[in-house]
Amino acid sequence: MGTLVATYMPWLDQQRIAPFDPHPYWFSVWGVMLPNLFIVGSLVAAAAALTRSLLASYTVLVAIIIADIVVGTNTDQETIARMSLADPFGRIAFEDVTRYWTVFDRNTLVPNVTGALLLNRLIWLSVAVVALVVAAFRFGFSPRTKRRSGARRERPQPLPSVTLARTIPTFDAVLVAKQFLSQVGMDLRGVLKTFPFYVLLIFGMVNVVSGFLGAISQFFGTPAHPVTRIMLNVVEGNYVFIVFMIIVYYTGELVHRERASGVAKYVDAAPFPNGVMVAAKVAAMWVIVTLLLFVVPVVDPLTGCVTCTRSV
Repeated sequence: MGTLVATYMPWLDQQRIAPFDPHPYWFSVWGVMLPNLFIVGSLVAAAAALTRSLLASYTVLVAIIIADIVVGTNTDQETIARMSLADPFGRIAFEDVTRYWTVFDRNTLVPNVTGALLLNRLIWLSVAVVALVVAAFRFGFSPRTKRRSGARRERPQPLPSVTLARTIPTFDAVLVAKQFLSQVGMDLRGVLKTFPFYVLLIFGMVNVVSGFLGAISQFFGTPAHPVTRIMLNVVEGNYVFIVFMIIVYYTGELVHRERASGVAKYVDAAPFPNGVMVAAKVAAMWVIVTLLLFVVPVVDPLTGCVTCTRSV
């Protein structure tokens, strides 16, 4: 709608704008937008229905985006026909259909949904339909209950009477520092012990490695060496957005961690300043980002050395 309205703005030279044609808008909606929304929505909804986990749904969404990026990174003029079928968004298939168009063709024509574009849409729409069917048949409307162990529970024995030593609490700077470090450790464990964190990290590493191999295999027809400039460009384009995704998701998880586990009221009544909780969560995310960025210098030289050895 923005593109359509912008063509009638008075400051534009109308002689340089073609007459209104509904076909490009029709193709954009029914050939690209709605199929992609159906594909992504079906896969994410199926993951949510089968696992009842927000983490699993978020992981599937990130996996779809990573798959599109990896396919685009490893596509060239020789493999575009084959890789166009593996792109969930149909972007590579669209490029395959229109790669021999002239500038005039790109400004006036609308591609037909044939060839690689048609096969891509049929494959991924079929995958989406199968995901919805499986989710519909496997979904249960009854709430899940935890499995009880077969062993009988022993009756609790009465605790022996003990004499507790009387202590005087001290609230000084040392105690606040210990509380801060303890909370940072708990928040770090709350992130590092979750399975989706490592799934996202593996997705990011796969994307980085594929970007490394694609960047140094051919550079305008000439093999390139894994110099620092090329490697940093690959990291910026193929890995930084994974870090942003982890920050966005786990920041929300850390903020609502106590509320989700049902201990928010107890934490709110605990004897420590409110700034300790906030500062600890910020510090935990700083440590997480540092660890994520530290992984890249480990993978970067390994990929470069393997590629250099193969070329030699």
